[in-house]
Amino acid sequence: MDWIWSTSLWLGTLSYIGFCAFAGVNLFRRVTGKAMLLAAVLSLLWMLCLIFFGAGTAAALAAESAALSGWLILLFRALDVPDERRRLRRNPLQLVGRGALAIVGANTLLLLALALGWLSTSAWVALLSAVGILISYISGLILIEQLARNSRTELQWRIRYLNIGLGLNFAFGTLLHGTQIAFGSDLQVFIVIQPAVAGLIVPFLCIASLRNRTNQLRFNLSRELAFRTGVLATTGSFLLALSLLAYLSQIFARDIGLTVAAFITVVGVGLLLVIIGSSQFRASLRVQLSKMFFAYRYDYREEWMRITRQLSEHSPDYSLAIQVQRSFLTLLFAQHSAIWLVKDEAFTYFSDFEAPQWSTGWPLEQQHALLAFMRESTWVIDLLDTPEHQQQLFSDLAESFHGLRFVVPLILNTQIYGVCLIGASSGLKEPLGWEDYDILKLQSRQATATLAFQAASEANVEHEKFAAVNQMSAFLVHDIKTIVAQLSLLVENSQRHRDKPEFIDDMFQTTANSVTRLQKIIRSLQASNASEEFASVSLQQTIEDWQQATYPAETRLEISSRETVALYTHAESLLNAMNHVVQNALEVSGRNDRVAILIHKDSQFAYIEVTDSGPGMSPEFIANELFKPFRSAKGVTGMGIGAYQARETIRKLGGDMQVESTPGVGTTFRICMPLGQRPVTNQ
Repeated sequence: MDWIWSTSLWLGTLSYIGFCAFAGVNLFRRVTGKAMLLAAVLSLLWMLCLIFFGAGTAAALAAESAALSGWLILLFRALDVPDERRRLRRNPLQLVGRGALAIVGANTLLLLALALGWLSTSAWVALLSAVGILISYISGLILIEQLARNSRTELQWRIRYLNIGLGLNFAFGTLLHGTQIAFGSDLQVFIVIQPAVAGLIVPFLCIASLRNRTNQLRFNLSRELAFRTGVLATTGSFLLALSLLAYLSQIFARDIGLTVAAFITVVGVGLLLVIIGSSQFRASLRVQLSKMFFAYRYDYREEWMRITRQLSEHSPDYSLAIQVQRSFLTLLFAQHSAIWLVKDEAFTYFSDFEAPQWSTGWPLEQQHALLAFMRESTWVIDLLDTPEHQQQLFSDLAESFHGLRFVVPLILNTQIYGVCLIGASSGLKEPLGWEDYDILKLQSRQATATLAFQAASEANVEHEKFAAVNQMSAFLVHDIKTIVAQLSLLVENSQRHRDKPEFIDDMFQTTANSVTRLQKIIRSLQASNASEEFASVSLQQTIEDWQQATYPAETRLEISSRETVALYTHAESLLNAMNHVVQNALEVSGRNDRVAILIHKDSQFAYIEVTDSGPGMSPEFIANELFKPFRSAKGVTGMGIGAYQARETIRKLGGDMQVESTPGVGTTFRICMPLGQRPVTNQ
């Protein structure tokens, strides 16, 4: 082990000689330059004491303690908080750092007194010095953890190697002196490599120095930092106290004392876990740390992000109303709540969280009184501090809702949207302060806006469903209206042609066709999926059969075809759409004018062109009015959905409808249908 010790010692010494030179060159150009030079010099002094006096001597321990104080000063300098944080009462990390420096300074003086012979060596003095060094190393780890966690993201690269270097140093020192206290003696394997480990951190610190050229690392101090530091320091102190108890028991009571100490340690660790696991303890600790270290109780940025995250993220376990309540409960350290919304000048139960007993039993007189009070003041009410002129109202509320503590109004714009009733708080034993009221009002408005937005979205979905039903009803009425028009025309002509056998035959055929169409409409309402009725048809024959069945006495229709066209489609839907177009063409054409139906195709599409000689339409009307539902050019006699329904039907079949029109000349509706098998459509 001697050659290992010698190699380790000289490696550490040479490393710190070079580090002192490096720190001296960069004294005025790098951040923490003076602190780094001080730490380098003290560490070199420690290496020299190990060479001349040996490991474990009072002089070597005093030099190690002094070197540790240099590293703490360097780290404390890196954790310096910018001037704009003057609003803070006290920086918790400054307290940790200063406490560690005080301990390591006192320990250095104690060991120096031992080295100079001013104090006699005893078990108590050795234990006290070992504990002092251990506490200093643990404090360094706490500061390293907070520096890594809370430095700004864009500056993380500057402190990475500083954290690695000092983290290795403090972690090894904690391991070395912790095992020394636990086992009552030094572990030789740790002792011999300690100088080499101390020299190993030098390259990391040099890189960290080269990466830092400014005077501040812009450390972000937060309440979460104070809370974590407080919990970590408390836990470490508790475990250290248990270790001291075990050590003293081993000295004074031997085996029996060690057994008792082991049992007490297990019980103590279990008790610590129970205390830390208590939400009430954590809430109280968080409140006390905020009061101790900060001028403002809340970190408003963190609170705003928490509220936004909790209300915006979808939860498979909780509805939005529950998420709103949980956001209030988290802020107030409460366990149960209920939301009542305003409807018809009273409150209606909406949702509750762990408070089913609050869903009923609210007298109407209390509702009216609370609603009137909130419209007048919009205050957040804490039943520990209620307005004097409303004592009776809130006393009655406390009787109606057992365990009630807070009443938070839900305000949308300037209106009372509802109220959130919240139960007792485990962390707030005193009445709320002005900051609590401010953050609750902020959270209330955001929660109300979220609930109102969800209600509006649900109402919009419901409106769309009703709109779909209304559209279907309008289509149905339009189809029936077309059939009624055909039957009315038949009745009108019966007075003049009832003696003609041809008319009697056409009348029976038209009536039968109307009955068939009405039956198909009824079937379509009972089963909307008509996919079984798609088939390959001859377009010319289909349209001619339709003309004979629908307009048997109409001589103005002229059907022509350039070639044979076979089409795979739903014939009934196609003919219904075409019927709308033809019916309109017959209505706008003169009594003696023809309506031409031309059938042709190209390589991809089949075309049905319906041309009339009516008044025509302007391009603006075609673009902005023709295919908009409930827009009619027929005045009160039209429903304004014929063209829209026809185009939508054709599109559902995979085709499209085009319009060409010239005012004063006429109009051509062109129905385009894809050839081949049935296309994929959004039916």
